Amino acid sequence: MNMEKPIKIKSLKHLYDILDASENAREFFILCNGCGRSWKTISLADKLDRFGHYKLEILNEIDDTRQVLALASLFKHSLIGEAISKGAFYLYDGNENHDKSDVKLYEYHETDF
Repeated sequence: MNMEKPIKIKSLKHLYDILDASENAREFFILCNGCGRSWKTISLADKLDRFGHYKLEILNEIDDTRQVLALASLFKHSLIGEAISKGAFYLYDGNENHDKSDVKLYEYHETDF
């Protein structure tokens, strides 16, 4: 997936589809109050949880903490679910030339994939 700008994550399925299509962890961010960003590196875990739900491995870059959460529990045990609901969770394009403090935002549309 070649992107020029961050993509707004619209749903848990959209997040899963991006991670499932990726061989490596991807960088995401929560847009806080329109200007601050909380960076996260996320990948699919190797195993499903005991209920058969997909699990995510999350590195919270702000404090270097790690979480392993079921995709379905992101609304209960993480700010990611709330950020998706509010339209404030984005996939970063990973372009090494970008300054992370000056990213331009891009709306996701079904036809982009």
